[in-house]
Amino acid sequence: MLGLIGGGGYFARGYVRGAVDVVIDRVKGTDPVNPTGMTASSSLRGHGPGAARDGLSDSYWAPAKSGSGKGESLVTKFADPFRLVYVLITPGVDGEKEEAYLKSGRPRELRLILTSEDGSNRVKTIELDDELGSDQFHVTGNNITQVKIEIVSSYPGSVSGSHTAIAEIEFHARK
Repeated sequence: MLGLIGGGGYFARGYVRGAVDVVIDRVKGTDPVNPTGMTASSSLRGHGPGAARDGLSDSYWAPAKSGSGKGESLVTKFADPFRLVYVLITPGVDGEKEEAYLKSGRPRELRLILTSEDGSNRVKTIELDDELGSDQFHVTGNNITQVKIEIVSSYPGSVSGSHTAIAEIEFHARK
């Protein structure tokens, strides 16, 4: 009996460690963490990667090519490793005005590739609702130094030739 309990405990240790981290995240709370650098696979003129981190809802990053943006990405780098707790994403153009929002494409599904200090990667796919405003996603990782955000699919814009856009991205770390 002790062997079964011990063996079960050994195999469940990852789940227990993850549950403990979630509890600590909630008790300690979070603080926003700012990347020290951002790059993009491509950018529409005047809508570079920094626009997705400028705190303004009326600016945005968009890939250079119009359409779904499938495969296009943003890469954020951080100076110091941190415990990522969640990511906040505001899709589209001007997350406060519905007309502008619907004219542009908006990401539907994003792949987040979290890179840890040791170079290992963890992949998390998230699906955004097609609604004005921000979506918060519980995306966790330890010792994160880089996050790549890749467009997998999108909601099409109502205007022909529109670009898929991301207005804002925020990262929150354990205090």
